Amino acid sequence: MKTKQFFRVIVTAAVVSGASLTATAQQQASQASAPQKQEAKPATAKTAKVWSDDDLSSLRSPSDNYRIEQAREKEAQKAAAQQGAPMPTAAVDGSKPKTVQQADGMIADKQRTFASEQEYLQRVKKQANDPSVSGLEKERLEWRLESHTATAQHLASEIKQLQADRDALAKKPAASSNAPATPPPSQ
Repeated sequence: MKTKQFFRVIVTAAVVSGASLTATAQQQASQASAPQKQEAKPATAKTAKVWSDDDLSSLRSPSDNYRIEQAREKEAQKAAAQQGAPMPTAAVDGSKPKTVQQADGMIADKQRTFASEQEYLQRVKKQANDPSVSGLEKERLEWRLESHTATAQHLASEIKQLQADRDALAKKPAASSNAPATPPPSQ
């Protein structure tokens, strides 16, 4: 029993002395290499970071960028309204319909989107008018109301534009069918 304890003490002492020797060797190596590192690296003073507008824009979240864009659009609309200029109409889905059937399909899609937007606005209005909602949640709901109301207005104007395009397309075939047929060229 005493020999087991004796061997345990010897092994423990060997491990401790080995660990201390390793730590001492590492410390000496780091001290020896420290002057070399200092010599290799010239002394430079830390300079303070100068922030520019480009740097600040990278810190914005996508929701911040969206809000800024919406504010810019709103300002442009106000400026156009004050000058009495007509509001620019954006191209519907990147292109105008080429046939009456295509126009009908696009109108149906926009009307479905408009209906779902109206339903959402009703839900948000109900939530915003709830007296238990206050503070940041109330502001968020009001912002959603404003944003989705603008979206609904935009959808309504797109539907009107599509209906006008469909009417114009419907008139074109009728006008071309009334035109006199030209005889094929004779050879």
